[in-house]
Amino acid sequence: MHKIPDHLLVLPRMRVINVNCVSGPLTWGFPSVTAFCGFVHALSRKLGDQTVLDGVGIISHSFEPQAYQSGYEKKFSQTRNPLESDGSTAGIIEEGRAHVTVSLIIGVYGGKPDADETATLAETLRLAGGSILPVSGAKVISLDKFAEQDGKTYKKLARKLLPGFTLTDRSDLLMEHHKNMPEEKTLLDALFDLSAMKHGYIETEGSKGEWQTYREGSGWLVPIPVGYAGISPLYQPGEVANTRDKETPFRFAEAIYTLGQWKSPSKLKGLDELLWFYTSDAKNGIYACKHKKIYE
Repeated sequence: MHKIPDHLLVLPRMRVINVNCVSGPLTWGFPSVTAFCGFVHALSRKLGDQTVLDGVGIISHSFEPQAYQSGYEKKFSQTRNPLESDGSTAGIIEEGRAHVTVSLIIGVYGGKPDADETATLAETLRLAGGSILPVSGAKVISLDKFAEQDGKTYKKLARKLLPGFTLTDRSDLLMEHHKNMPEEKTLLDALFDLSAMKHGYIETEGSKGEWQTYREGSGWLVPIPVGYAGISPLYQPGEVANTRDKETPFRFAEAIYTLGQWKSPSKLKGLDELLWFYTSDAKNGIYACKHKKIYE
């Protein structure tokens, strides 16, 4: 059980350019949830000890991949900047970039921060590797916790987040779909089955069938990376050569995927379905972002 935030920090319609849109080894697209949780953690550290930011709701208003179409294929637009110290052009490091417009709803615990000052601090940070353009309209909403248990504060806020789509965790749907598959199928098979666009001959009762393009399940379902799973023992600081940080324990890891769903903010019941939090299980090497129950 996680506590209901004392306040909500709203950063509306932030324009972020050149975000990383290749967040995992299997997919590309909207930045990973871990990038947003990391941004909130970095912003929290800048606010000092009296105020803690934890939990972030992600609402996308636009997503513009920097790509071009060549024949049937789409390819990422690549750049060769900045210039080298001698003025020559740098070599190309392949990357996928996108411009996005997002609203972030951030849980605030402790003291109430100044909205404009916090927005100014946010502009100094990177979000998914992208640059944040000046933010306007930031505000801090104090929660009436008795009312919030009915989702009243969120429902008022949701109307101001339209048009847009909220990224939600649907690992429950993934588990349910896996149970209905043959025993030899894995969760990865279930994720592919729910994510794939299929084309097949569909027979309809009482009439001639037809070829159709369809997907399993209903709604806007997408595979999303949400964290990392350790694939090695936890090594002591400095034990592994060439690591970035010589003061922090180190472990090799692979991305964790689950099923997500884009929903209209007005379809959510409250903060339980909106806010993503860090979770960690160091014993089993699981570091993932999830929703948490915050209402009693």
